[in-house]
Amino acid sequence: MVKSLVSIIGLGYVGLPLALEFSKKNFVVGFDINLDRINELKKGFDKYRLFNNFLKKKPKIFFTNKIENIFDSNFLIITLPTPVNKKNIPDLKNIKDLCKVIGKNIKKNTTIIFESTLYPGACKKVFLPIIKKYSKLEYLKHFWIGYSPERINIGDKKNHLKSITKLISGDCDFSKKNTYNLYKKIMGKNLFLTETIEIAEAAKVFENTQRDVNISLMNEFSMICNKLKISTNSVIDAASTKWNFLKFYPGLVGGHCISVDPYYLSYCAKQSGHNPILINAGRKINNNMAKVLINKISKYFKKSKKNKKIIIFGVAFKENCPDVRNSKIFDVIKGIHKKTKIFLHDPYALNSDVKKDYNYSLTKFEKLPKNVDAIIINLKHNFYLNNIIKKKIISLLKKGGLILDLKSLYNQYNFDIKNKYEIFNL
Repeated sequence: MVKSLVSIIGLGYVGLPLALEFSKKNFVVGFDINLDRINELKKGFDKYRLFNNFLKKKPKIFFTNKIENIFDSNFLIITLPTPVNKKNIPDLKNIKDLCKVIGKNIKKNTTIIFESTLYPGACKKVFLPIIKKYSKLEYLKHFWIGYSPERINIGDKKNHLKSITKLISGDCDFSKKNTYNLYKKIMGKNLFLTETIEIAEAAKVFENTQRDVNISLMNEFSMICNKLKISTNSVIDAASTKWNFLKFYPGLVGGHCISVDPYYLSYCAKQSGHNPILINAGRKINNNMAKVLINKISKYFKKSKKNKKIIIFGVAFKENCPDVRNSKIFDVIKGIHKKTKIFLHDPYALNSDVKKDYNYSLTKFEKLPKNVDAIIINLKHNFYLNNIIKKKIISLLKKGGLILDLKSLYNQYNFDIKNKYEIFNL
């Protein structure tokens, strides 16, 4: 065992920045079950290229894939992902299994803090009973639980761990104070203490559910605008002149937050006897956007029986982010005719992840084919905002080809493309 103030369990987008920040103040144990991940971090390398500068400074972190090394810490912070299963029901198996191990090995004077996204009541009704069942220690005397939901926005250089306000809560006054004082070491005054853990749990799932519902409204509105042959983006610009208009844009909604968290709130609502009609409707609309795009492509390709070539620009689940998990553009790819040759480009995503998760490969920008039948602009990566790159992208398309510009990349740019190509914007 390794003595430390804090052990971080899970070293992904949430756990690694936490470990790095805490290591500036105290010695930290960083645990991840993935040995490859541990080995790369030991070498000072983050494959997602987000924290290499920090790792090169050799932070005071003991990286390990051996679970026994975490139990000599005063605080255990759990940052494991919380996905849904094929039926969109919360899948908490990994954390449940972890709680069993924690229960068997936990020492006195330990506070267990969950950072994972959960539905209201999960900490106390699902995880705490497991820990209590396997532990010989007395709850609220020898160990406590706290909750501080993550608010990591991958690729966002403005709203990062140190600049945001972090929610804090605990199961009693003692754990609230302990948890608050712990995070104060790295957050300063950027903390908000909630009365109960359930309030913090609900706040977390509601934050992303609100975004999901708003985006679903924009997706439905974009379909109406397309029927009316009106530019959705132009309408948004016009409506934005009103002081209280909220600016959201249509698009594919993937990833492991906005497209997942609403299911956690929906599940909780149904368990309590409420049917969340609006939340479920929003999810249905956003999940249907892949079919909308597939139908548009299929309709265009019916004009010719020849095999087609398509280039898709941006395969991560969001802008300026390397993460391809649950990226909805791959739902579109699956629905495109099998005889179509598809080329994928993304300046941030890792080719190894694309191969592993989807069995596709990325093509380098300079190796992309010319005279293709269609291009899909899926993401507005900073890389694609460069005017020279914009011109090169258009130059790859044959005359009369289809542009599915999902992010209105060319909306404000002075290209004479309307008479040369067929353009579709959301």
